[in-house]
Amino acid sequence: MRIRQLFTGLAVLSALSLTVAGCGADGDSPSGSTGSAPAATSAAPADPTDELAAAARKLNDTTMKMKLESAGSHSTGSLDPQRKLGEMTMTVAAAGRELKIQVRTIGTDVYLQADGMPGVEAGKWLKIAGDRLAGSSFDVFPESDPAGTQRILDAISDIKKDGPGKFSGTIDLTKTSTNKAAAASLGEKFKALPFTATVDDQGRLTSTTIDVSPAEPSAGKTTATYSDFGTAVTVEPPPAGDTVPAPDDVVKLLTGG
Repeated sequence: MRIRQLFTGLAVLSALSLTVAGCGADGDSPSGSTGSAPAATSAAPADPTDELAAAARKLNDTTMKMKLESAGSHSTGSLDPQRKLGEMTMTVAAAGRELKIQVRTIGTDVYLQADGMPGVEAGKWLKIAGDRLAGSSFDVFPESDPAGTQRILDAISDIKKDGPGKFSGTIDLTKTSTNKAAAASLGEKFKALPFTATVDDQGRLTSTTIDVSPAEPSAGKTTATYSDFGTAVTVEPPPAGDTVPAPDDVVKLLTGG
């Protein structure tokens, strides 16, 4: 169903967008990487909205593991924003069966493997230049807005602090959509959904939850968690023999073009 596809895309976007914030590092991007930059030590802003935004942006300074849970999908991955390295494995329930999607980002290259991709031999990885995915849910490190963080932050409102490290407010999912057609199809009921977040004692974002059920009961909640800060991240390209250029029609499918 189209609505399920939209939720899956939004789930992926939410995880990636709120995980990697601030400005990505420039320079060469190696095929593997370890380590992280030290966390910032500045005091958190007093305003809840500013404090939450700072917590999201702070994640740009460290490596991390992430997990995403939503109705019909489960994702896990690791990210190194400074070196533009990331990997994610997604399992999505669709049409009575589970589909597995793997994504690896190494600098400006994206590698994707998915069950049942039309016109692609089973087990093959698609290699896609990152600029071809600009504006899509698979654009992990966009140049103008790294990881789409500002789009997410612009979509949340009425943020209040409910206690130490606990925040709540609303989010307008039509503002997080990666293309205008998808945004228009969501409608008014998706413009003010309950949103919560937690921040640790180091001022880093540790979880976000979007409750989509007021707009679509079957969608439930989408929860992203971030942990293992500073853990070494290594992302290698798939073997050359298992890699093929992504067909144009597949790229259009991924980007909604």
